[in-house]
Amino acid sequence: MLIDKWNLIIDIDRDKCHAASVNRLTFRSTNALSNTNSDNHVATVNRLQLASCGSDWSVRILNLDF
Repeated sequence: MLIDKWNLIIDIDRDKCHAASVNRLTFRSTNALSNTNSDNHVATVNRLQLASCGSDWSVRILNLDF
């Protein structure tokens, strides 16, 4: 299946992005606990972590909850 259109899912602030080229990306699927309502009901949300390392000598880890 060929995908011919991209959909923007998240927009990341430029201050949190690499200042040079990205050398590696890796994803990890985890579960996270989250307070979802005023009753302090704790629920598990699906979390995808994206780790990247760049030529600017920085490592960035983003948590994407959905």
